[in-house]
Amino acid sequence: MTGKINGFTKKFLDAIVSPEVVVNHCIIHRENLCTKILGFTDVMKSVVKCVNYIRARGLNHRQFKVFLEELDSDYPDVVYFSAVRWLSRASTLKRFWNLRKEIMTFMVNKQQDVACLTDDDSLNDLAFLTDITQHLSDLNVKLQGKFQKCEPKFKLFSQPFNMVPEDSPDRYQMELIELQSDADLRRAYTQEG
Repeated sequence: MTGKINGFTKKFLDAIVSPEVVVNHCIIHRENLCTKILGFTDVMKSVVKCVNYIRARGLNHRQFKVFLEELDSDYPDVVYFSAVRWLSRASTLKRFWNLRKEIMTFMVNKQQDVACLTDDDSLNDLAFLTDITQHLSDLNVKLQGKFQKCEPKFKLFSQPFNMVPEDSPDRYQMELIELQSDADLRRAYTQEG
């Protein structure tokens, strides 16, 4: 599958000669690794700790939302961060940054530690991490947009039994007809889906 000469990826890229195809090996994974390597683990832990304190306890959450309403805030709430859905980091950090003063006031009233919101170095790290994750998130969205333009070309490989052979490139029409004519392959394909 992944061989540089005979693997599917190489054969696929050789077959689809198009300037629209952008090859990036695991760029989204690299973004995640970069955020870990930058050394902002403590910043993220502090943000998650504050957000979880507010969101995980029903009373605190209701009080915080009422507090934001009373202040006529632009935002109704903080955004949860899930390590499983690590791309949510950008929205969590951006909302946290935009609500940092309100969060600090709320947390101080609840007698909670908010050193991350009072220390200048921590605030600088938070601002930088917020900006860089937002840029990485924007890049991710742009990359998804480029691959969506190529989706009709990829459909030949991802959904070969749903393709109309006449609508496919000439060089694949006979192979596609043969593939679609094979009852065993069709049955295996539908069982997998």
